[in-house]
Amino acid sequence: MSVNPPSNLSLDMAKTADPQAMQASVDKLKTIAAGRIAAQTTGENFAHLQAGKGTSAEGLAKTPVSNPAFKKFEAFMLQSFVESMFAGENQAVYGEGIAGGYWKSMMSEAIANQMADAGGIGVARMLEEQSARRIANEAVNSVEIAGLSSTKGQD
Repeated sequence: MSVNPPSNLSLDMAKTADPQAMQASVDKLKTIAAGRIAAQTTGENFAHLQAGKGTSAEGLAKTPVSNPAFKKFEAFMLQSFVESMFAGENQAVYGEGIAGGYWKSMMSEAIANQMADAGGIGVARMLEEQSARRIANEAVNSVEIAGLSSTKGQD
């Protein structure tokens, strides 16, 4: 009686592939991985990628979110994302029952707070920009209304 372990499908395909094509794909994967490592070491994050053209990672780091409520909201949102990634059988890590759920929630909250402190995914910055635009529009509208009411009094 012999034991035949299941074959590694990826390895079997790589063995039958054209050696030059396989080497080209390995080189491409290495350059992609090197680019990701370089992006991590230069401090780029998802918020930097979402910021658009003309914005550097240093510029994002120098312009912190001034309203802590926006940062807390982003951390809360990230907490729900992180907590959903902890789904599954992990009683050995967090424990069972209510206590396990509580520790899992605390861990996801701590991770989310660190993510938000590191720049997050740009939600806090977007909310701050929208809030600034809304305040500016309200100021313009109040000036226009004040101007209209003063001209009516002159008629």
